[in-house]
Amino acid sequence: MNQDFFYKNLFFGGFYGVVFFLIYLFGRKAAPKLAIWLPVACWAGLMLIMLTLSGTNSFALLIPVMIILLFVFRKRIDEQFQPFFQENRIYKSNHIPESVLKLLGERNWSCAQGTLTLQTGESLNYYWWQGWTTSTVHTGKSTVTSSNHYLAVSFGPSDVTEEFKKLAKAAMDTSHFTFKQRFKRFFVLDTDTPYLATEAADGSFVIAWNTHQDIEHYTKRLHWLKQNVTFTPQRALWTTRYSN
Repeated sequence: MNQDFFYKNLFFGGFYGVVFFLIYLFGRKAAPKLAIWLPVACWAGLMLIMLTLSGTNSFALLIPVMIILLFVFRKRIDEQFQPFFQENRIYKSNHIPESVLKLLGERNWSCAQGTLTLQTGESLNYYWWQGWTTSTVHTGKSTVTSSNHYLAVSFGPSDVTEEFKKLAKAAMDTSHFTFKQRFKRFFVLDTDTPYLATEAADGSFVIAWNTHQDIEHYTKRLHWLKQNVTFTPQRALWTTRYSN
């Protein structure tokens, strides 16, 4: 009996630990301190319920607790992104370029309009795309679900120069990578190398990356654009304003 009790505690404690560690990874950048103590407190609470009541009662509370924690951290992430979007003048778009959306594929894309202020002080309008997918892997009796996030930018037909298009397309090339870079890329998500750089059917130029959904990676992409993008004199100047 004692042995069964020990193994039950070990199983539930380990399983809850993995679940709450994944929640910690989800919320650590938006709320570092909260992402530590809140999952730990929930883990301790569920273990206490299991010890005093039963494993069934404890397990039944796991899903509601997970939903609440994910909601809390999701709200913190949204609050963190709002100043970033305002500072960089990225707002929800009333118009979605269908040819670009078709090129990007089915990845639950949301579309916004942005304005880049270049080093010369001039402005360039563009579309900002955020996408995501989920994948599920079944291993025996367990199921693991992971999320993938994507970032893309698109420029209107004739808005950017051929030199910039060639530069963006060249950035996709990994043939010059060293063994160390290839080894790292195998294990760590490459958020710097575009997986797409091409023209859409309507002539729009599109660049897309794998990314992590955080301000650090979004800021790096904007910095790269500001450093490298060159526009044509014929670039379109939007007359309609953005909606929040």
